[in-house]
Amino acid sequence: MLPGIVILSFLLIMAIAVTASYQSQRQLLYERTLAMNYSSAERMAITMDTMFSTMRASLSAVADQIHDKSDIAEAQSQLEFLDVSSNYFNSIIWADERGFILSVAPSSLDVIGKRPTTQAVKQALTSRQPELSAPYMSSTGRMIVLMSEPVFDEKGQYIGFIGGTIYLQEENVIHEIFGDNSIDTTGTYYYVVDPSGKIVYHPDRARIGRDVSTNEVVRKLEHGQSGQGLVDNTYNNPYLAGYVTVSENKWGIVVQSPVSMVAEQQKRQITKMVLYMITPFLLVMAITVFLARRLTAPFVNLANLVNKAASGTALLEIPPQKHWNREADLLTRAVVSSVNEMQRQNQLLAYTAMIDPLTGLQNRRSVRPVLEHWMEEQESFSLVMIDIDRFKVINDNYGHQAGDEVLRFFARTMQTYVQPDYLCSRWGGEEFVILVPGSSPEDCFPMAERLREGLAKSESPIGIPITISLGIAGFPYHSTEIDQLFEYADKALYEAKEGGRNRTVIYR
Repeated sequence: MLPGIVILSFLLIMAIAVTASYQSQRQLLYERTLAMNYSSAERMAITMDTMFSTMRASLSAVADQIHDKSDIAEAQSQLEFLDVSSNYFNSIIWADERGFILSVAPSSLDVIGKRPTTQAVKQALTSRQPELSAPYMSSTGRMIVLMSEPVFDEKGQYIGFIGGTIYLQEENVIHEIFGDNSIDTTGTYYYVVDPSGKIVYHPDRARIGRDVSTNEVVRKLEHGQSGQGLVDNTYNNPYLAGYVTVSENKWGIVVQSPVSMVAEQQKRQITKMVLYMITPFLLVMAITVFLARRLTAPFVNLANLVNKAASGTALLEIPPQKHWNREADLLTRAVVSSVNEMQRQNQLLAYTAMIDPLTGLQNRRSVRPVLEHWMEEQESFSLVMIDIDRFKVINDNYGHQAGDEVLRFFARTMQTYVQPDYLCSRWGGEEFVILVPGSSPEDCFPMAERLREGLAKSESPIGIPITISLGIAGFPYHSTEIDQLFEYADKALYEAKEGGRNRTVIYR
């Protein structure tokens, strides 16, 4: 009777440990997957926002160069220059106010003199405003998105539009930025939808152009919402999704992983844990059965400890006094230490979140590993330390909520002046850091100046210009030590402050 009770007790203890581990691991895997997917979607959204702003600006620049419908040669030159100098569009057209195509790049396209009758062209002609169309099927059988900019002559009369096309089911600028986006071994992939719920980018190109507005996540994106959560896709399969709306074009980016992938990972972890536990468990059980009468009390105590761990997050206390039975005492301490270590690891994962919640930038904990890696690889880089001038005055005069808006405004502005491979980080308070790989301080200086001058000319949330002071130091130009490099950049920043603020200084 008693050996059976002891065996049952041990089986219950193991079941409780496995169940507690299962629940904890599932929650941890869910949270980690959601956070990673949301972070990926957010980074993609920032990149796409910058990319489409640049594309829009390039079309606008061409439109500004055309002042008369007779400027066909000049227009053709401008279109060909934009086509050759960038990979933004698959084709670029100039159409007059009636929709007839006057110029096209590449010139090999046989469309000059033709008059497209698609809804996208009609919308561009009717609105006479910058437009980004919904996906549509062209006369050539291509699924296309049209970005257009109106053209006005010197008298302000509307004379047509400049349009750039993206062939959604062929190689385009989105593929160049985000890659092939094939579904990886974990089942994770991402897709992009326009404001009407039509797919504009997907690993399965056959699905591009389809209306998925019934999808729960897509409906949220249509209302400009961003977030993360457990959702069902169009085929009613559960996914862990992170989704973000791109501010420039109102497209939505969804990064999602199947719940089955998380369940499979958890199954492998639990199986491995059980295999690791089975041998010592059997040994301890045999000894326990042999000494059942004498060991009942300590194992009941051990069961209580594991129950306590399964029902809360507080660390367990190792008994201050050793039990007279050495094996029971060691087992108790080992279980307590293992559970405590698991809880410490969970707390560490939560603590080491890499994103600043206010600005969406990476936080300072993410900077040092990147610097250490670059230094180990002997890759040169520049470090730009930035401080918002008189930020305390902003908080004092306008309130801390306005101060937060200024910080978010600066973070957004900063990201429009940097390249995708730069690392932007909020260092703390009103201080920010930009890491520029493969750059000397002198090479980095023009970018820093553009950022400083652009910010000073931008309309801030508080209605007055916001200025910054910047200090630049570089590896290995100034130092090969991380702390010293930050010290030098900080000295340069201090020099900029002392010199009157609103300036950029390279450490000398």
